[in-house]
This record gives sequence, C-alpha cells and structure tokens, in this order.
Amino acid sequence: MTQAAEQEVKRFHERWNEGEFTGIYNDAHMRFRSVQPANVTIGAFQRGKRNFGPFKSTRKRSSEVTQDKGEPVIVLKYDSAYEHGAAVERFGFRMSGNTPLLADYELLSPQSAAKEEAMEKEQQARAAKSR
Repeated sequence: MTQAAEQEVKRFHERWNEGEFTGIYNDAHMRFRSVQPANVTIGAFQRGKRNFGPFKSTRKRSSEVTQDKGEPVIVLKYDSAYEHGAAVERFGFRMSGNTPLLADYELLSPQSAAKEEAMEKEQQARAAKSR
C-alpha cells in the first residue's frame, strides 16, 4: 500500500509540473473533492505553483498507515524542493481497492510545518497527561 501511494506522489509531482491540476482533482478521492469546488481547489494549486514553482526533488520524512472505518489511510510527509524554495508536503491517501486515491494534501513552508508539528506535539503531550 505504502509503495503504491509513493508512486502516486511521484505522479502528483509530474502532473504538478505539467499543470494538470484538473486531472489531479478529478482522480482524487471523493473526500478530497467534497471539501471545495473544483475551481477553488484548482485555483489553489495554480497559486501554489506560481509561489513555489516547478517541483525539483523530494525526500520522505515519514509514513503512517492507519484505518478509518475499515478503510486504509496512508499519510506520507516529504521535504520537497521547488524552483522557488523548500516546502513540506503532506499527502493523505485512501485506498479504493488496490488504488490509493488522494484524500488530503498540504503544501507548507518549512516554518509553517514546524509550527504545525510543535502544536501537534503539544496536543499529544496534553492528551497523554490527561489519561
């Protein structure tokens, strides 16, 4: 499963560089498509590409496989390099048969990602104390 999701990340970056944002949206999991209309999501991708530029390379930070209502969920995080700078990407996939479909995507600056991760650790620490 994780290997198939990693291939989808590679495909996502190829489509990013080609500007195939409609294809990314149309092929995504219904959960991804239900968050906002296609034109809003595609517009966000276009703005992201204007800000970050073409994709150059990536290095996987982490991977996690969980279950949600019996459906496998794969979360992959990457340190990515774009023409205009570094980014942290988080991909969430849900399995449809043997095919991972994009269900969540975040493109963050390294600073924003560090803040988000610090908040997550703080929440986890609070939850552990309350047990």
